[in-house]
Amino acid sequence: MEEEEQILIAIIRRAHGLKGEVLAEAYTFDKTRFKKLKGVTLKFHKGNTLHYTISGSRVVTQGVLLTFEEAKDRNAAETLRGAEVYIKISERLPLGDDRAYYDEFVGMSVIDDSSAEVLGTVKEVMEMTNGDMYVLTMNDGSEKLVTNAGEEIVRLDKKNHQVRVKLLENYN
Repeated sequence: MEEEEQILIAIIRRAHGLKGEVLAEAYTFDKTRFKKLKGVTLKFHKGNTLHYTISGSRVVTQGVLLTFEEAKDRNAAETLRGAEVYIKISERLPLGDDRAYYDEFVGMSVIDDSSAEVLGTVKEVMEMTNGDMYVLTMNDGSEKLVTNAGEEIVRLDKKNHQVRVKLLENYN
C-alpha cells in the first residue's frame, strides 16, 4: 500500500517550560487548526520520522505551543528541537472555491478569458515578495511568467481545473 503524501505545517523551534511543551513556528493560515489535530509525523534532522500525538495546543504571539503525549518533560521536549511537523495531505484545511494550494494549480489548464481558448497549462507557482508568480507552459512549448499581483490572472475555476487569464500583449 502506497503511503499518502504529507505536507509541512510547522517546525519546532524550542522547548517551553518544564512540562514538555514546545514552541512551534506554524506554516498554516489557521494556527488554531492544531486543536483539531490528533496525530502528526515529526521528521528529524537525522532522517528518522516518528508519529506523535498532540495532547494540547495554544496560540501565542511567537507561534503555537504544543504538547505531545510522547514528551512529558522539558528533557523530552528538548529532543524535538528542529523537528518538522507533517500531516497527511488529506488533512489540510479546505479552501474556498476561489482559492487553491500551490500544488493544486500545477497542471491546471490556462484559458483565455475572452476567447475561451486553451493556451497551455500551469507548470509551477512560485511565492514571491510582491505576489505569486505562475510559470505557464504555452501550447507552442514556450513558457510565460504571470503574476497574481496584476490583472493577468482573472479567476480560478477549481471545479473545471482551470485558470482564466487575460494575458498582456508582448513587448517588442
